[in-house]
Amino acid sequence: MPLPYPFNRYRPTRVPDGDGGFSETLGTATVLFGILEANKTQITMIVELYEDVKINDIVGIIPEDTSTETFYRVIDANRVLDTTKREVNLTRIDRPVSP
Repeated sequence: MPLPYPFNRYRPTRVPDGDGGFSETLGTATVLFGILEANKTQITMIVELYEDVKINDIVGIIPEDTSTETFYRVIDANRVLDTTKREVNLTRIDRPVSP
């Protein structure tokens, strides 16, 4: 059974800032599907096992009551739940990239 909710997955890349330093850019979003679960201490997303989600990816979620995307950083993406799904741990961030 496919997972019902779409999310935007960004893979930040470091780019030179022209002054000898680096900044991050989000790049193009890739849509993936999953289920978001939240409790008092942890936010997790269940995705299909084949989804390309890695640590430090940025997941953008648009809540139903607003059009503003909320960003989360992937902090763990290795827990396999069964033969078709895995759990991804997220932490909420205010800014998706560092300038």
